[in-house]
Amino acid sequence: CIKQSARGGASLVSDSFAAARVLRERDPETFRLLSTMPVRFFYQDANNCHVQEKPHIQVKPDGVTPWRVNFSGRLDYAPLWVDGETQDRYFRGRKALADIMAERAVSFRLGDGDLFIVDNHRVLHGRTDIDAT
Repeated sequence: CIKQSARGGASLVSDSFAAARVLRERDPETFRLLSTMPVRFFYQDANNCHVQEKPHIQVKPDGVTPWRVNFSGRLDYAPLWVDGETQDRYFRGRKALADIMAERAVSFRLGDGDLFIVDNHRVLHGRTDIDAT
């Protein structure tokens, strides 16, 4: 943050590994689905196009310990190649994971000159609305 002068814009962070563990405890079947079903992540701008397919929750070889969590409301696409029931389970599971992360999110405001660095595969980050008026 070079100079914080607008209202709003607080940083939000959530430990996605902790959220994945909570999901596994609450609903092991949904955890299994989100850790095995590949989802397409797509980003394109004027110069680049990035496409990857991977599960929302990537686990270590033990099959239960989170290694990476991939989650983006604007970059991930629904798995359309599966049947309707599996899609319904996927959307319910994705929402459950998002809800857990939101419940556990921490909010703080960066001050002038502050820098915040995160591991994008563990800490999900966002911002509250900015009021520039």
